[in-house]
Amino acid sequence: MVMELFVSLKHKIKNVMRYLRVKYISLKILGKPDIQIRKRILILAPHPDDESIGCCGLIQRAIKERKDVYIIILTDGSASLDDYAKNQIINERRSLARNVADRLNITKLFFLDFPDGKMRLNHPEVEKLHTLMKEIHPEQVFIPSHLEGWSDHVIVKRLIKELWSDISEVYEYCVWFWYYFSLRIDWKSTYVLRMTRNEHRNKKRILEYYTSSLSPQGNPWIGVLPSILLRANIQKDELYFKIK
Repeated sequence: MVMELFVSLKHKIKNVMRYLRVKYISLKILGKPDIQIRKRILILAPHPDDESIGCCGLIQRAIKERKDVYIIILTDGSASLDDYAKNQIINERRSLARNVADRLNITKLFFLDFPDGKMRLNHPEVEKLHTLMKEIHPEQVFIPSHLEGWSDHVIVKRLIKELWSDISEVYEYCVWFWYYFSLRIDWKSTYVLRMTRNEHRNKKRILEYYTSSLSPQGNPWIGVLPSILLRANIQKDELYFKIK
């Protein structure tokens, strides 16, 4: 009983610290410059939902400005639930991502087959990724923050290192960044996408769609995400870090 109370208290303290960190960062970015979206952009998402959690506002703005938006979902997303066949989870999550793409008027959505939770640099899908990126030839590439604390997110930068010289600009976007405690933030390279009221409303609807699409047992197909992560990612400002 005592141990359970201790664990519960520890969990609550961590969540309070996460909340305070989110508030601190939200205040720090108030004066940061607006991100400039180039003509042809590529978003690399480790899982089907990361593209919207981190970049839904930016995607909407780019589409409205008639930019070319490409999204590559890297993993099959099969590790989000334990009680279903992997193929069923893959199909359900990809169906959700396609529906979201339709809602956002995205026509260039691609799926690769890196195993969820087991991305590695010598996987055969790396060559497919490089081939696809060379065909797209993006001016800007968006990848998850290196402070995400989640292996499939952190490795993305290393996956594209071979193509680094061919890319004009690379930005990191934030998903699990908000959940982890790192304060090693490069404020000089920080940019913000300040969503309009309509963009913000649409992002909240998209994230609600992802989180409310449930398996027969009642769990979201994307897995159960921490509430502090979701709250942080539906703020009106999306955070980006320019790393190239």
